[in-house]
Amino acid sequence: MDTLDTTAPFRGLLQDASISAALVDRILRSCSVRDIPARTHLQHVGDDPGSMWFLAEGALSVEMAPGSRNPQMSYLVLPPVWVGEGSIIASAPRLIGLSTTRRSVLLNLTARGFLGIARDEPLVWRWVAKIQKQNFERAMGLADALMVRSSEARVEAVLRQLGGHLGHDANAPRVLDITQAQLSAIANVSRSVLSPVLKKLESKGTIKLGHRTITITDPTALRRPSP
Repeated sequence: MDTLDTTAPFRGLLQDASISAALVDRILRSCSVRDIPARTHLQHVGDDPGSMWFLAEGALSVEMAPGSRNPQMSYLVLPPVWVGEGSIIASAPRLIGLSTTRRSVLLNLTARGFLGIARDEPLVWRWVAKIQKQNFERAMGLADALMVRSSEARVEAVLRQLGGHLGHDANAPRVLDITQAQLSAIANVSRSVLSPVLKKLESKGTIKLGHRTITITDPTALRRPSP
């Protein structure tokens, strides 16, 4: 089976008003499909520029290492989403690490493949700029959540952001592959502060706590002001 055949099922996920159907076809032809096991690193902080990734199924952990700290989970993304565009655009080392949190299916677009398209189709830069804007909005959303003063409200704000859903997917339930220890580190609260907040949200039916997961069953409730 050739590359076009294996990537064809992803066509609907890649439709974008900013690019033509012909350009979607060209992008698909330049991609390979990767079925990747859970807890597999796609890239590490500081790696050379490599590939863009389109997450079609599964979930990804985004890792950062500001200053001299070791990389740690800072975000989760759920499909459909493109990631990894920054270092290709800047031709610079990776600022973030990416790893799968569960079995995931991704499209892989190498830097060479992207640049080959760009030589023939300059409008692909508009497409990748839109992807970068969406990822910037996700980062800004989390930064805004971390500025909330109340610990309880900050935890809720962080939970709203994790998963990276935008637009029409904002109200969809989602399963986050995250432990309470990881969430406490991201939200900058102690476990003793986090635990009662999560239990309160679970009692209201807003979330469901599982083994190394938190399911947001009612994203809309997280956007309502706390009483």
